[in-house]
Amino acid sequence: TPLGAGPLRASVSEEALDDGAIGPQRSAEDAGGLFVGPPGKQLRIFSGDYIVHPAFGIGRFLGLSKSGDGSLVIEMSDGDLELDPSEKTELLRYRSASDDETRRVPLGSVSDDRRWKKKLEKVTAKTEELAAEVVGLYAERQGLRREPCGLDGAEMKAFGEAFEHKPTPDQARCFRDIEVDMVWRQQPMDRLVCGDVGFGKTEVAMRALYRAALCGRQSAVLAPTTVLASQHLKTIRARMPDGVNVQLLTSRIRPKEAAAIREGMRNGTVDVVIGTHAILSGKNEFNNLRLLVIDEEQRFGVAHKERLKGITEGLDVLTLSATPIPRTLQMGLAGMRDMSTILTPPPERKEITTAVNVFNETLVQMVVNHEMQRGGQTIFVVPRIKDIEEVQSLIGRVLPNARTLVAHGRLNDLQDIVNKFAEGGADILIATTVVENGIDIPTVNSLIVNNAQSFGLSSLYQLRGRVGRRNVNGIALFMYPGKRQLTPEAVRRLVALKELGLGSGFDLAHRDLEIRGAGSVIGRKQSGFINDVGYDLYCEMFTSAVQNLRGSAILASPFCASTIDGIPNLGRAEQESLEGMVEPEQFERLRLATTFDELDELAKQMLAGEKPQTKRARNVKHALKAAHVRVACMNLGATKLDAYDGPDEDLKDTVVVTVPELNPRMWDSWASGVPKLLPTYIPAESIESDNKRTAAGKREVVHPRLILRDVMGVPPAKRAEALLRQLLPLVTFVAKESREAMRRFNEINDELIAKAKEEEELEAQRNAAYGATGKKNKGPGRPRKSPMPFMNMDNMPVNYMNADLETYEHKL
Repeated sequence: TPLGAGPLRASVSEEALDDGAIGPQRSAEDAGGLFVGPPGKQLRIFSGDYIVHPAFGIGRFLGLSKSGDGSLVIEMSDGDLELDPSEKTELLRYRSASDDETRRVPLGSVSDDRRWKKKLEKVTAKTEELAAEVVGLYAERQGLRREPCGLDGAEMKAFGEAFEHKPTPDQARCFRDIEVDMVWRQQPMDRLVCGDVGFGKTEVAMRALYRAALCGRQSAVLAPTTVLASQHLKTIRARMPDGVNVQLLTSRIRPKEAAAIREGMRNGTVDVVIGTHAILSGKNEFNNLRLLVIDEEQRFGVAHKERLKGITEGLDVLTLSATPIPRTLQMGLAGMRDMSTILTPPPERKEITTAVNVFNETLVQMVVNHEMQRGGQTIFVVPRIKDIEEVQSLIGRVLPNARTLVAHGRLNDLQDIVNKFAEGGADILIATTVVENGIDIPTVNSLIVNNAQSFGLSSLYQLRGRVGRRNVNGIALFMYPGKRQLTPEAVRRLVALKELGLGSGFDLAHRDLEIRGAGSVIGRKQSGFINDVGYDLYCEMFTSAVQNLRGSAILASPFCASTIDGIPNLGRAEQESLEGMVEPEQFERLRLATTFDELDELAKQMLAGEKPQTKRARNVKHALKAAHVRVACMNLGATKLDAYDGPDEDLKDTVVVTVPELNPRMWDSWASGVPKLLPTYIPAESIESDNKRTAAGKREVVHPRLILRDVMGVPPAKRAEALLRQLLPLVTFVAKESREAMRRFNEINDELIAKAKEEEELEAQRNAAYGATGKKNKGPGRPRKSPMPFMNMDNMPVNYMNADLETYEHKL
C-alpha cells in the first residue's frame, strides 16, 4: 500500500472511536455539533456537553430541535429550554476546574434563578479578591529596577545580519520586543516567547545572550535535559562571535572540568553557561549574572521552580516554550508577564502527516521502509525503559535489515549515542521521552510513538516536532492499544493532536487547559468557584473585576517608536548627533526618562548657562521636546507614532497614535473627562475585530488608535510642540484616573487584609477550642494555610505624574 493511503488516511469520529484510527478534523456541522460563544472565542459543543447560559446557569446541550428551525435544546433541572439559533453567541461552553469526567454538574433552573444569582454574587466577590492580588503583583513588578543595557551598536547589527535565514515577521517582532525590554526598560525583563517547535525561538534567545555579553553581563541558559543542553551548546557556540565564552555545565561533566567552569563563572571569564538543573546548585556562584533563559519551562518540577524564584529577582528572564503550561500561559494572557508569540513557520517548513491508529505492525514496517528508501531516519518512542526490549524484538522481526540504537536517561553515554545517530550510525533510534527536546537532525523525518495514550498532550506535540524540521514532509504515527484501554482524557488528547497542525503550539496550550481542567491556572483555592460558573465565565468576571479596579487608568508602555520626521526616537543616531554637546550619562537619563519631573531636572542641568540661540541649545531643546513626546505617549500606553497614509483625504496631515489597551469604554471616559478632546481625537474604527482573519486563517488584530490633527502640516522642528499641545491635557486626565484607581485598589486591599486577619483570629479560636475539648488531639490544632498574600504597595501598575501637567504647555 502506498504511504498516505489505507490506514493512514482512515477517518473515524471521536464519538465512534473504535479499534481503527482517529481521523482528521471535521466541521462542527458534519460532526453533529456547533460553535457557541462570542465571535473569535467560539468553542465547539456536541450533544451531551455542558454549557453556561448567562441568565439561567449551567445546562446540558441535547442537540438541535426536531422542528427543523435550528433551535438549540438545552436540558435544565426543571425541563428543556429551547433557544433561538441567534442566542448561541450568548452561550459559553462549561469547563470545570476538575479533570474528573464522572463529576456530576448541577443544572440550573429556568423557573427559579435565585440559586444561580447567589452563585454569581459569591464568584464576583472572589474575583474581586483575585483582581486585587493581580494588581498588587503588577505594582510589585513596577517597583523593581535594574540598569538597562546600552543602545545596540554596530556589533549587534552585524550579529543580526549574520543570521543565515530571513527572519519571519513574528521573529522580527520578538527581536524588537526583547530589545525594548533590555535596552529601554528599567524594570527587569520577564517575557514568555511562545512559538512552535522549529519556528526560531533559539535565535531570539541568542540575540538576547549576545546583547548581554556586549554589555559585560553573564547569562545562563537552563534546559530540562542534557540532550537539549548539549544541542544548545552546539548551536550557540556556532553562532556566537569569537570572544564570547560559552560553556556547558551538567551533572555528567567531569569533576575537574566542572570545577574550572565554576571558577570561570565566579571570576567572570565565562559569559554564557548552559546546563540543566545543575546550574541551580547553591555551590554555583556568578560574577555578574543578569540574564536567565529558561527553555521549555513546563518540563521543570516544583522544587526547581522554587529555586528559580530565589535566584531570578532583579534578573532579566526570558522563557521559551512551544506549549506553555496553562498557568504560565494564563499569566501571559493576563499581563502578569509580557508575552510574544511566533506563529509564522519558516518558509521551508512543511506540514507533518499525522496518523493516530491502533497498534499495527504493518504500519510500523511501512513507515520505516518508506523512510529508509528516501534516505532518512526514524525515531521510535516508548513511554518506559522496559518497553524498549519489546520494540527491539518487533524491529528484528518485521525490519531485519534496519540498524537500531537505544537511548534513555539512565545511559551514561547518552549524548554519544545521540551523536552517533545524528551522524547516520543507525536507521532507527528506539528511545524514551529523553528525545522530546534537543533532537534537531535534518535526516529524521519519521516518528513512531507506541502507547501514545500514556503521554501528555504537550509531550506528544513536542515529540512530533522532532521530525519535518527541514523541507521534507514529516510523518508522525501515534499508536494506542485499543479503545477499551483509553480513558476519555486520552481520547481527547489524541483527537486534539490530530486536529492541531503546524504552528498550533499556542492553541494546544489552550486545548491542554480544556482537557486537564482549569484548576492549575488560577490555583486550587479558586477551583470551587470555577466549578460553580465554569472556567470561561469565571475568566470574564475576573477580567471585568480587574477593569473595574483600574477604571480608565492605563498601563504605561516601555517604549513608543516614532516614524515621524521631527520626533526622533533618541536612539543611536541621536546619541551620535549630540556627541560632544551632552554627557553620555545625561543622554542615558534622557532616553530612559519616564516622568516629566525627570526631564525638568535634566533640562536645568543640560541648559544651565547656555545662551538660547546657540546650536547646542537648539539641538538639546529639540531632544528634550522629543523626550517629552515620548514620556507623554508612554504614559498613555502608546507604542507607535506614525503619519497617516490611508485613503481618507480628511485625515491627511494627521498622526496615528497606536494604543493597544484603548477600548471603547476607556475612550468614552477619556472623551467625557476632557471635553475639548472631542474635535481633536477620533476613536479608530479598527477596534480589534474578532471576525477578521488573515489569508493564513489567523485572527488579525488591528490595534486601537488615536488620530491627532494639525501635526504633519507644520515644519518638523515644530511637530513636537504640536503633538504636546494635544497630548498633555489627555495625560493630565489619565493621571487623575490613575490616582483614583490607586485609591480604589488601596480600599479593596485594606478590606481584604482586614478580612484575612479576622479569619485568622476565628481560626485561632476554633483551634484553641478544639484543643481544649479533651478529645484526641495530637497537635496544636488543625493546621491552617497562610492567607492570600495581599500587598500594600506605594505605587500602582499605572504611571501618574508627580507634577502639575497643565503647567507644561506654558513651560514649552
